[in-house]
Amino acid sequence: MTCTTVDLGGGNVAITCTRGSKPRALCSACNDRVHELLCDHPLAGKLVGRTCSAKLCRRCARRIDGKDLCPPHARARDAQTELALGAEPQAAPEGARRKSL
Repeated sequence: MTCTTVDLGGGNVAITCTRGSKPRALCSACNDRVHELLCDHPLAGKLVGRTCSAKLCRRCARRIDGKDLCPPHARARDAQTELALGAEPQAAPEGARRKSL
């Protein structure tokens, strides 16, 4: 067990002890690197007020408008932007399956 002394100021001291940390989960997009971020895309319906929170590494996350997004939500945001600008949405590659968001 590892213990650390923390100076709280004013002569006050706290001692915190841990048994070690749990291994961090892998990125949900690449399943290769340890996650550092969570997807910030807001959810709708019964989950209003919550976010996607998919675990992401820095390489897989897309930062758009100050939010870190998972690849599916980044693609959805790109498609919404294209529609808002009046561009035709790009068709999915042949054989690609649409994943519900």
